[in-house]
Parts: sequence; C-alpha cells; structure tokens
Amino acid sequence: MNKRFAGVTAAATLGLMTTAANAAVILTFGQIGDAPVVTATANAVAGTTSLTANAPVTVTQIAGGGPLANPYTLVLNAHSTDEAGQVGNAVLQHYSGTFSITNGASNALSGSFADALFGAGGALVLAASDAVAGENVDFTSNVIPANLLGDPQAIAFSFADVTPPASTVGTGCAVNPSISPCTLASFTSSISGTASAQTPTTVPEPATLALLGSALAGLGLMYRRRRSA
Repeated sequence: MNKRFAGVTAAATLGLMTTAANAAVILTFGQIGDAPVVTATANAVAGTTSLTANAPVTVTQIAGGGPLANPYTLVLNAHSTDEAGQVGNAVLQHYSGTFSITNGASNALSGSFADALFGAGGALVLAASDAVAGENVDFTSNVIPANLLGDPQAIAFSFADVTPPASTVGTGCAVNPSISPCTLASFTSSISGTASAQTPTTVPEPATLALLGSALAGLGLMYRRRRSA
C-alpha cells in the first residue's frame, strides 16, 4: 500500500472512531459464487461511470433476529457525480445510487446513498455515512425492526478482484487528475457488503468493515474540501 494512502486512511479512521462507535452492524452479505457480478461502464468522452449489479447473495448477519429468506437478490445501481481524482496511487470518485437486498416480499434492506468510491489495484470500496457532511444514506426494511434503523446510517460495498485493476480514463486525466473528463475506467468485480445504523443496543465498536467504510467516506469529504479550497 502506498505510504501516503495508508497514512491518510489511518487518519480518517481515527478521526471517525467516535462517530463509528455510535452505530452497530445491522446487516452483512456476500455474493454466492466467485464470478464477477459488478459491472462498471465508463464513458470516457462524458467523464462518467455507471455501476450495476444484479446477483444472488447470502445475508450472513441481520439485526433483530428476523427470519432470513436466503438466497436474496442484490440489485445495485450507481452513477458518478463528479470527475475521478487520485490520492497517491488510489482512485477517488463520488457516486449516488440505490440498492436492494430482497427475496420476493422479504426486503432485508434497501436504500439510497450518495457516497465515495475509493481504492487501488484489485480492491475498491463504495462507502457512505450520513454522519459525514455532504453524504447521505436512507434505509428501509421489513425484516429489520424500524427502531434498529436509526441515524447515523452507513453502508459499505466492497469490490474484490477488480478486473482490470482500478484506473481512470478520459483526456482530462492526462492533464491532471480531477479535471473533466476523467472517470473511473470500466471493470468487473465480485461484491460483499456491510450496513450499520444507530440501535438501542449499539455496541462500543462496529465490525472492521463498517468502520473502514465510514473512514473512506470521511476521506472523500476531505478530498472534496481540498479540491474546493
């Protein structure tokens, strides 16, 4: 890992430790099988990228002890909202979109988000926390009780085996990262994820992935502030 990337990520993690400690993991999931199920489609001329997934997943943890209806189907749709930039060797770009994890009438968790995608090489994280200014998350579920879906809410989608490795495309990238058109290049990957929310029995520390998701969301905020300065 690039030293600059490691240092900035560590700082963001420490800075958001208190916020993350106020939320508990409410759901985790992983895809069924190893085939790539996420498709990123870049438009280099416009400087935009769309992310889609429609795949069977297994919910491995859910708040409230409700009955599971595995396998569920994950549907994810997200679109870039700004140009891509770089932090060290890593790519950063902001996205908004929707997701659902359902099986017929069973809605394990669905929602909308505005967040940041961050990562390098074969691993990317699409993460959002509505505890971070400029980002938002909104959950609904008929499996998780409403009292376990309080704010702050956060979501993190982890993309593994990103093929080809994460990079950017567009004529703006050759001039300087963050100049349009410059966007995340097309890729395919596998997916897993974690969601967290405020609950009456919130634990002192969330699972590592949920914390990382919030940290990377915070890193996106720091990047936006740096760009606007």
